[in-house]
Amino acid sequence: MEVTRKSVAISQDIEGWSCCLFINTGCQYEDRIIVSGDTFIPLTRPCDVCRCDNGDVTCRQTPCPDLHDCQSTTTLDGECCPMCLDCGDHANATTWREGPCQNCACINGRVSCSKIQCSRPDCAHPYTPNGECCPVCVACFYQGRIIQDGERFQPDRCTNCTCHHGNVDCIQKQCPEARCIKPIQPQGECCPICDSDCDYNQRIYRHNEVFIAAYDPCLNCSCMNSMVRCTPIQCNLQNLPCRNPVRRGEGCCDFVCQGCIEAGIEHSNGDQWTSLRDPCEVCVCNEGQVICQTRHTCSVQCSHGVIPRGECCSSCTDCLYDGRVIQDGQVFPHPGDVCQQCLCHSGNIRCEAVRNCPVLSCTVTEMEPGGCCQRCKGEVVCTRVQCSPPRCNNPIQLPGECCPECRGCEYGGENFQEGQRFTPRLQPCLTCLCQEGKAICESQESNCPQATCTHPERIPGQCCPSCIGCIYLRRRFKNGQKFVPPGGDPCRVCRCSEGSVTCTQMECSTPNCNNPVRPPGHCCAVCPMGCTILGKEYRDGQTFVDPRDGCKVCTCMVSSIVLFIYFFLITTKISKNVCPEIFPSSHMGEIGCMEMGCTEGTPDCTHPVKRQSECCPSCTMCSYKNQIIRNGQTFTDPENTCLQCVCRVEIIHQDTIIQCYYSNLGVVKHSIEFTLLGQILNFIANLGIL
Repeated sequence: MEVTRKSVAISQDIEGWSCCLFINTGCQYEDRIIVSGDTFIPLTRPCDVCRCDNGDVTCRQTPCPDLHDCQSTTTLDGECCPMCLDCGDHANATTWREGPCQNCACINGRVSCSKIQCSRPDCAHPYTPNGECCPVCVACFYQGRIIQDGERFQPDRCTNCTCHHGNVDCIQKQCPEARCIKPIQPQGECCPICDSDCDYNQRIYRHNEVFIAAYDPCLNCSCMNSMVRCTPIQCNLQNLPCRNPVRRGEGCCDFVCQGCIEAGIEHSNGDQWTSLRDPCEVCVCNEGQVICQTRHTCSVQCSHGVIPRGECCSSCTDCLYDGRVIQDGQVFPHPGDVCQQCLCHSGNIRCEAVRNCPVLSCTVTEMEPGGCCQRCKGEVVCTRVQCSPPRCNNPIQLPGECCPECRGCEYGGENFQEGQRFTPRLQPCLTCLCQEGKAICESQESNCPQATCTHPERIPGQCCPSCIGCIYLRRRFKNGQKFVPPGGDPCRVCRCSEGSVTCTQMECSTPNCNNPVRPPGHCCAVCPMGCTILGKEYRDGQTFVDPRDGCKVCTCMVSSIVLFIYFFLITTKISKNVCPEIFPSSHMGEIGCMEMGCTEGTPDCTHPVKRQSECCPSCTMCSYKNQIIRNGQTFTDPENTCLQCVCRVEIIHQDTIIQCYYSNLGVVKHSIEFTLLGQILNFIANLGIL
C-alpha cells in the first residue's frame, strides 16, 4: 500500500553555520530534511519505506516473505516481518551431519549444508570408521580387511606384517638352511624342517624321542629334527635324612642313605636294634657306622652270671661257663685243663691248679701223658707270618695260602682282570693298568694336538677336543648356530663357527620420535604410544577439537614424522597471522593446536559479528567501530557526535546495514553509497563548518 503526502518546500533562514543550512529542494518529514529522490524509513513507522520526489513523500509497507508451512514463527524486536526459526526437525542455530561427509546448519529457518573436506592422511593404508567421512591413521585397511593398530598378521606363511598408525610394515622370513637329506614342508609353515632321526653317541634316536644320555645318567636329552639337546637333571636330596647320601642303581637321582651291616644283617640308615652280642646294648645305623650304647647299668655285677632269656642283667646266683650252667658253689674240672678245677660263686668262675708244676728251661714243651704238667720236647721255634695290608678293597683268600691276595681291579663300577689295560668309559683321556688289585692310570690329554678354535667341543667317548661344535658358558652349540648369551646384554648376538664363538653388537634403527624409551629386556628403543591432555589419551597423529577452546583443532605429535607434517601444514596452509600453540603432555608426546577455519566461508554482510563463544562470524547483529550493536538499536557515532545511526538486519538479503544521519539536519548517510548532496555535507562536516 502506498501513501502520498505532500510536503512544502523548505525555506529557513541560516542563523549560524554550526548545524543549519538553507535548502531550496527536497522534503521535510518528521522534522527531517530529505533530499529529493532519496528513500528513507520513517522513525515512527519502521515497517514503511518512503521516497521524496520534489517535495512529495510516498510511503509503502515493507513486503514480508512467505514462510510456507513454518510452525514456529516469531517477530523480533525492531523487525517488521515474522521469521521461521526451525528447520523441520532441527532447531534454529543447530548443526548436524547429513550423511558421513556433509555438515548442515539451521540458520533462521534455512538449512545450509557444506561438504566435509578431508585432508590427505599421512599413512599408506588409512582406515575410515563406520559413520565417518575422512580416513584416519588409527588402523590399517589392507587387502580388503581391517587391521587394528599394533596387530600382527601374516598375509602368507612366509611374511610377518604389523599395522602401525595406518602403515603396514612387513618382514620376509628368512629360512635357515635345512641340514638334512630329505627336508619336509609342514602344512602352514614357511620353512622346510628336518624330520629325521638323531645319530648320537653311536646310537640312533627317533625324532621327538626323549632319552637319558648313555654316558651320563644325569643328562635328559631329546632328539628334534636331527639335533640333540641335553639339559642337566636336578635331584632333590633335601628329603633324605642323611648328609652324605650315596648313589645306588643306574638312575641319576637313585640316592640313598648308606646303610650298615652287623653280624651279616643289613640295616638301613637310622635303624635301631638290640645288639646280638649284648642284649643290654642298643645300636643305631648312622650313615654306614654302627653306634652301640648300653641301655642301662645292672645293679649286681658278675663275670659269668646266667642271664635269663629276654633280660639284660643276671641275678648272679648260678654261672654260665663253656656253654654249661654251673650251680652256685659247685666245683668242677676245667674243661680244657685237667690240672685245674673251678668254682662257681655268685655268678663268677674262679679256677686254680691242682698242684704246682716245675719251671721248664726249654721253649718247646709237651703235656705228659695223663699228667698235669708240661715237659720239654726238642728245640723247634715257630713264629706267625705277618701279612702286609692288601692293596685292594676285595682281597681273595686262596686255599693253602696264609695271606689274602689281590686278583683283579674294580674301577668306575667295572671289574678288570689282573694285568689288563683299559680306558674308563666315562674318562676317555685315561689309560689304566690293573696291577696287584689296583688300577694305575695316567692321562693322555697332553698328547692331544692343539685345537685350532677358541671354544672346542668335547665329544662323549673321545679324549681330544673337536672343532665341529662349540662349548660356550657350559652349553653346547652346533656349528653355524646363532644364540644370545643367557643373562647377558640383549643386544649381543653370538655365532658358533667351526669351534669358535664370535659375538657382535646388534644395531638398532633410530626411532621416529623425540623421546624414545627402551623397555626392560629389549635391545632397541621404541617410540611412546601417544599424548594425554586433561586426563584423556590420544594416539600419535590423532587430530581432535581442543577441549579448552572449541575454535581450535589439536594434533598429538610423538614421532618426528608427525611433527614434520604438522609444521609443513602450518607453514603452507595457515595464515601468517595465526600462530599455532605447541605444549607438552604426559607420555612424552607434544600437542599442537591452531585456529579452526570456518566451513561456511565469509558471511555475506557488511558488518558481521563474531561472538566470544562462536568460531565463525554471523549476520545476526552489527559490528561498528569495535562495538556490537543489536538489530534495530539506535546509537551515536563514536567519532562524530552529530551522527545518529541504526543497525538493521535485512532478512531477505541476509545482510546487516548501518544507517546514519545528522541529528539536527536529518540527512541520511548510508554505509555503502552517498548521494552527491550527502557527500557535500560530509565534506563540510569534516572541515568543521557544520
